[in-house]
Amino acid sequence: MKKQWSLILALLLAASAASAQDRTPTVPALMEDDRMVTPTPVNIQAYPMSFAAEEPRSNYLSGAISIGGGYDDNIFMSTPQIHDVNYTLSPSMAIRQSRSLLRWDLRYSPEFTFYQNHNSYDQIGHNFAAFAEYRLSPHVTVSLNDALIRTSNLLGQLYQDSTNNGSNGAPAPPDVIIAPLADRLSNVGSAQITYQFALNGMVGASGTFSQLHYLNRDQAPELFDSSGRAATAFYTNRLSGRHYVGASYTFQDLLASPGNAETQTNSIILFYTFYLNSTSSFAVFAGPEHSTTNVAVSSRFAMWSPAAGVSFGWRGAHTSFTANVSRRISEGGGLAGAVRSEKADASLRRQLTERWAVGFDGDYAKNTFLQSLSSATGGHTFSLNASISRWLGQHLVLRLGYTRLQQNYDDLAPPTPSANRNRAVASLAYQFERSLGR
Repeated sequence: MKKQWSLILALLLAASAASAQDRTPTVPALMEDDRMVTPTPVNIQAYPMSFAAEEPRSNYLSGAISIGGGYDDNIFMSTPQIHDVNYTLSPSMAIRQSRSLLRWDLRYSPEFTFYQNHNSYDQIGHNFAAFAEYRLSPHVTVSLNDALIRTSNLLGQLYQDSTNNGSNGAPAPPDVIIAPLADRLSNVGSAQITYQFALNGMVGASGTFSQLHYLNRDQAPELFDSSGRAATAFYTNRLSGRHYVGASYTFQDLLASPGNAETQTNSIILFYTFYLNSTSSFAVFAGPEHSTTNVAVSSRFAMWSPAAGVSFGWRGAHTSFTANVSRRISEGGGLAGAVRSEKADASLRRQLTERWAVGFDGDYAKNTFLQSLSSATGGHTFSLNASISRWLGQHLVLRLGYTRLQQNYDDLAPPTPSANRNRAVASLAYQFERSLGR
């Protein structure tokens, strides 16, 4: 466990060193007028991983086609290990438009995957993300966000996401456990409305829906479908152009099936957000969280637990970095019920030269059942992604990547997703972009 935390700490130190050389201290746009922004702890948008220099034009159409291959040394996360080679073909398309009252972003990427030795797992995957923001009035804004992923290899999807610049800040899939090769469909959608009722005062509300469904139970007999619904109301006050404080109330309804283990939570969170400049922010939150879990009609379990977290996001001209640490109750995401999740993650992208760029992602999560269906207690997952990109021309880019997964849930019956796994990939992509005008 110390090794996992040391790797994440190394990412933090690397980003600090890069920021000292690459910082772009600009006056936040939010300080240039009276409009407030929605602070990070209650904003449905995730931190983007694009560089400030990569900020796309307000109206554009972009696309790419990528061919690649990968080697996985334990595709079923089993003992003994079973390895295989796969080949992928992935076109993608994105469109983004911005008007005075409306801005929206659509992205879609199918992926055709072929296995050398396990043809029955060949598949067509889908990755769709959408975001829209509309100003109903000068002080009322509505935001919508949705991400849908169908894949049989979530580990490969994690690598694909790490090489994307993530400019739309799409929400992450609800998986807690990284499954072996298994057809799965996940969807995370959210909506938010904010109202700035005073010069330094804002209220808002949001709703979130998430779902994880394994399409073939024979491929993942020990894993569970899950769904979650959440509603949040918040108030925030701007102490100055850079400092926000506030409070939020959140209700969650989390369900795992088969078994129908249901958990409902209520939490009151206090938060503080500090904007260092227009591309950097720091946030901290904490508060009590109460949960009630029903496993059967006569089985009910209630408890109090603290919820807390810290997050940081920064984008320089040629470097982007995010880090998050949190402790909250979340849906099972493949496990038999809701869990108390203690998680730390960090991501770093760095443009080394005009043609070279590197990226690193580290993630550690310890998940403990609130109320188990048997003697199971939970487990932990650690993953590390590293990638390097070389631009061979204006439109052609070569990427190499490596993923390491360590996962331990010994309480699950065989075949268990408790194993180490390594994956190496290479891809060649042709990219283009066309302006749609201003």
